[in-house]
Amino acid sequence: MSHLVFVYGTLKRGQPNHHVITDFKEGYKLIGEGQTQSKWPLVIASEFNIPFLLDSEGEGHNVAGEVYEVNDSVFAKLDELEGYPGFYDRRQVSIAMTTPANDTTSHQVLQCWLYFLPKFKPDMKDLEKYSNYDSYGAHGKPYVERYWRNDGWFEDKVEPLL
Repeated sequence: MSHLVFVYGTLKRGQPNHHVITDFKEGYKLIGEGQTQSKWPLVIASEFNIPFLLDSEGEGHNVAGEVYEVNDSVFAKLDELEGYPGFYDRRQVSIAMTTPANDTTSHQVLQCWLYFLPKFKPDMKDLEKYSNYDSYGAHGKPYVERYWRNDGWFEDKVEPLL
């Protein structure tokens, strides 16, 4: 079975967690680039500079990212990375394709799975909102990969945001 997934943060090409998708020799295909049809608040938070898409549809920006078609194995690995269910949640949203990988998806709107943070402290909505995440961007907040974090990073550092 295949799933269309929209990635907007560290899973995009050139970002620190892109390998989670490409570590699979098969089971994934880049469909192209797109953006959410609805606005969402995409923020960078915690001492690890994690990009979070807050569950507050209609606020923020139309968020840019990439659409992948993935098999069940890759989808399960993405669920694991995103802490789904429990930490992140996901639902299907409309993604307007902006740069398709081929002409068949040109100007299409696709229904794709999107991971978002369902529970967060209200002051997270006050953080700067981004339309296009890049760990190496001008914001000066590079993502801290998991292997650089202390044991128990989730409980000690991220949970206070919720």
